[in-house]
Amino acid sequence: MTTPPPRRAPVAPLLRLLCLAACVALAACVQPAHERVVVYLLDAARVPPLADGAPHRAGVRGEDAPLSWERDSTMTPVLRDSLFRTVVTYRTGALVTEMKFTLDGIVELEGRGNRRIRFAPLGDTTVVRAVFDAP
Repeated sequence: MTTPPPRRAPVAPLLRLLCLAACVALAACVQPAHERVVVYLLDAARVPPLADGAPHRAGVRGEDAPLSWERDSTMTPVLRDSLFRTVVTYRTGALVTEMKFTLDGIVELEGRGNRRIRFAPLGDTTVVRAVFDAP
């Protein structure tokens, strides 16, 4: 008399268990989003005035919402043609973001890297002070 081959465990339950473990591991990698407030201050005093005497218009573009690379988020002039300010509130789990300033529609740092902004600890406001087109 021959003995039957040993029974193997069904593959389907093991596969389901592995899929469930992978889903749990991936879900654990998602960081919770927090509100991050950034005050951007732009010094444009070194930029010559416009030929027609009109005031400069400054903006911010960036990687993370509410900013975008396609359009300027307008900055408010604090001192005509020399100092601009805006406050941006992000909702993100990231620790950094990237951005650039614009002046009269011209994006700074052409051909160079973006400004990398490291957010302040939770609950604190990040303040970015920059000179236009100076890394």
